[in-house]
Amino acid sequence: MKRDMELIKQLLLSYEEETTFIASAHDEDKVYHHVKILRDAGFIITDSYPPKNGGAYTYKDRLTWDGHEFISLIKQNEIWEVIKSEFKEATVETMLTVGKQIATEWAKNKVQHLLGKNS
Repeated sequence: MKRDMELIKQLLLSYEEETTFIASAHDEDKVYHHVKILRDAGFIITDSYPPKNGGAYTYKDRLTWDGHEFISLIKQNEIWEVIKSEFKEATVETMLTVGKQIATEWAKNKVQHLLGKNS
């Protein structure tokens, strides 16, 4: 199954917002597959919590540091469009590295523009 970058973005944002992802627009197997590859990539992890009052363990997925880093990049539309179009077949590590490099260059250009404008 190919990665669906829009679905990955939607899933990550739902984890960040701690909302339940509604899979109505997607096949449940496709969503499950993408959750698994987000785990494989190290963007989400499952924590377990001990039972209370003799109940069962509970499990909850949460974002990792890299997951938060990737979300901060893909929230910037310019970066997201480049990653989605130019690096859709790249590894997640490459996407994260490229996204950080684009963000760094964008920030440098913004600072130069502001400094040039204010001097």
